[in-house]
Amino acid sequence: MPFGTIDEGDQDGSFKLFVHDVVVDRQAFNEEFAEWLLEDPTPEAVTFMASQTNQTSDTVAAALTTSSWFLDYSADLRALNDAVSLLYVVRNEWKELATAWAGANTPAATVVAFGKHMMFWERPEEFNRALDRFLETVLEREPVQES
Repeated sequence: MPFGTIDEGDQDGSFKLFVHDVVVDRQAFNEEFAEWLLEDPTPEAVTFMASQTNQTSDTVAAALTTSSWFLDYSADLRALNDAVSLLYVVRNEWKELATAWAGANTPAATVVAFGKHMMFWERPEEFNRALDRFLETVLEREPVQES
């Protein structure tokens, strides 16, 4: 597991960041988080992203960010390999890791990497092109049957 747990402590500071900091100083957390999300973290974009994340209460935000640490969908994704078409759209800096993981676990999946976390917002044309290309391969593989 990449993050510290209650049993193992908080080695990388993730619990402090995603629980304590969310509840204690949400605005500072949101601004730092927005900068991580965005490829071009202009003051206007950071303010907008922070305003969007502030629509979720502090305690719910803390619960949402931490709940995923305890979930592992690897077996589910491996079961879906070849059963359905899979597309992973990931941050450019995660390309190598995501490609290696997909190759070992879901080799039929398509991996596309560019931008950062908000690539669908910052690069909508590129994101939509990648999605369109993927959907075209899905239609070639799995033709839609009329009822």
